[in-house]
Amino acid sequence: MSAQSGRDYRDDEVEDDASVTELREAEVDAALHGQRLDKTLVAIAPEFSRSYLQTLIAGGHVWLDGRAAGTASRRVQAGQRLRVELVPTSESQAFRAEAMDLSIVHEDEQVIVVDKPAGLVVHPAAGNWTGARASCIAWTRTPPG
Repeated sequence: MSAQSGRDYRDDEVEDDASVTELREAEVDAALHGQRLDKTLVAIAPEFSRSYLQTLIAGGHVWLDGRAAGTASRRVQAGQRLRVELVPTSESQAFRAEAMDLSIVHEDEQVIVVDKPAGLVVHPAAGNWTGARASCIAWTRTPPG
């Protein structure tokens, strides 16, 4: 299966990596004829889990011969054109520098001590991808521009 890879900058006004998706296309070769779609996708995107690829199929990010692929269990045929849009997951975007108020109690070359109000999330996690104290600290360490 020969794959072509390219980057698709969907929103030119947003320069954040979160808006970037990667498109990969390939023709299904004879060795993959009759395989499940999700297993076939592993051949062109081996660095991703089958579970993630199934999520892309269900989300309408996978096409066979220009049409939405439908289900992960669909069988592919040799010669079909397969296209997948690899979209960033919430988890991959979780730790982003984020501006917010930060009360620094002490700081030197080895440690930073901050005043964290009760109830404020420290690290990004499911249900709390933004507003985490660690993201704010990263923002204070990000060079301008």
